[in-house]
Amino acid sequence: MVRPADPDFSVGINALEGNGHNDRFVEIAEFAQILKDRWHLESFGARTDEVLRNALYVLAENDLTLVELAPLLANAEFRARCVSRVANAEIREYFESRYDRASEAMQRVIAEPVLNKVSRFISDVKFRHLLGQQHSTVSLGAALDAKCWIILDCDKGRLGDDALTFCSLFLAKAKHAFFSRRLRDLFSLYADEVQNLVSYGAGLETLLAEVRKRAGAVVTANQYLAQYPADVQAAILSVGSFGFFQLSGPDAQQAATMLDGGKSLAERLKNLPRRHLVVKTVHEPWREALVPFIEEPDIDPNDLYRRARARWARPRQEIEQEIRARRNVARPNQPEALNDWE
Repeated sequence: MVRPADPDFSVGINALEGNGHNDRFVEIAEFAQILKDRWHLESFGARTDEVLRNALYVLAENDLTLVELAPLLANAEFRARCVSRVANAEIREYFESRYDRASEAMQRVIAEPVLNKVSRFISDVKFRHLLGQQHSTVSLGAALDAKCWIILDCDKGRLGDDALTFCSLFLAKAKHAFFSRRLRDLFSLYADEVQNLVSYGAGLETLLAEVRKRAGAVVTANQYLAQYPADVQAAILSVGSFGFFQLSGPDAQQAATMLDGGKSLAERLKNLPRRHLVVKTVHEPWREALVPFIEEPDIDPNDLYRRARARWARPRQEIEQEIRARRNVARPNQPEALNDWE
């Protein structure tokens, strides 16, 4: 269970860590797009977009994290050390021939929007400790292959707006793990209030379109269909089987039209009792069904969380010490530390 609000322990999920199967450049480009959208960097132009994408790639190639994004862009010595380890010639050329040759003033113009946003994001220890561990304590791919449940508790009221940024990164990471998994057992994704994620390029529309081909299912919850952008709506409505519980007026009308049920079906959809739904499978006409009553088990979920935390989380104090050690290496005028860092 991933619970960022835990005051004492944190799971580690390094968004930049490769899984050995996917094209790292594709993943990094998607993460850069998510951060660009979440941090509203569109107005700063292509140069800021380019430096963010290339910087994330350099960090990934050096097995570093988002925590090192600021020192990478601000510290020439540390940046040179990291860039020298990058195999991609285009990325190296960008920093060596363009970014490093720009004046310090121009570098600040290019990088300052990114530095401002990432500083705010990682200043919150909840996300710094989640994303700042070099090696993830939870492998999403291994968890999927082992048929584990992964529960992400991101209460926006307790975590603030940055919770949505992390959730978007997590969803993108889970999507790549799903597409690269070795097994083809049924995988189900449950997401509440998912409309907060789909507007920011987390790739849900791709997942919805491809999930059926790979033994997957997506269950989302939100208030009404119009909360989704057009591409996500199209992906949802392209499925062959539908189950409609009580709907709002506009959604009930749209569903009734799809099912050729007319005004009477629209009224029924707006007034369905609890546990009642209208079902339409591929080759069968629609019908009303009743979901069986399921008793809630009388168990203490805190015991499960404590056991999961003991296995997959680390003490925050230990994580912070590790991050500070890496930050000391990245400080200017630290040649000995740079030579020791491998």
